[in-house]
Amino acid sequence: MRNLPLDKVSKVLLVDDHPVVIAGLESFTSQQPDLEVVGAVQRGADAVRRARELQPDIVVMDATLPDMSVLQATRLLRAACPRCRVLALAVTPSTLDSRRLMQAGAYGYMTKDATCEALLAALRTIARGERHFPALADGEAPEDEPPPSSEETVSRLLSRRELQVLIAIAEGKTNKQIADRLGTSVRTVETHRENLMRKLGVQGAAALTRWAITQGLVDPRK
Repeated sequence: MRNLPLDKVSKVLLVDDHPVVIAGLESFTSQQPDLEVVGAVQRGADAVRRARELQPDIVVMDATLPDMSVLQATRLLRAACPRCRVLALAVTPSTLDSRRLMQAGAYGYMTKDATCEALLAALRTIARGERHFPALADGEAPEDEPPPSSEETVSRLLSRRELQVLIAIAEGKTNKQIADRLGTSVRTVETHRENLMRKLGVQGAAALTRWAITQGLVDPRK
């Protein structure tokens, strides 16, 4: 990891449960003048926590994490760090659903057998704010939409801000702490809290926390 002017580089967070993969990605990325690895973790829950702390520009994430699906991890990362752009790494394209990945908020994917040059091109593409989905022609999603997953159900039920508030509540934050984190007013947070209880059919912070845990939105061990 290097100490470079952050206005000239894209900050990258690496997420993979294989240390050898992490080492290889970090070694390659550290050689690029416009990319800086600011962190590396092995679990989705840790990626969300570190993304909230580090606010990376790009998250390069294994598509098969041990603690959550790539769709769930992507949504949580986007809620924790709206500026970050997720690039998923899969063993083969068949292990990913490009449409669902795009809907979850990812900026693209690559296969792990890609060349270093191809990965670098993909990173720079999404660093520019463009998407990289090789299987989709002209950025269009496939015509046949699969049935929604449980993660998609959560995404459709709650807005991104409601999801952010719910996660913070489950982490034990007060309304004031949540307001400070999100840069909004306490009254707005209270409104989101009321809307969450109405939408989810529960009452109180404890019930909201239990719901978040059952959906895998937070790690109860943290």
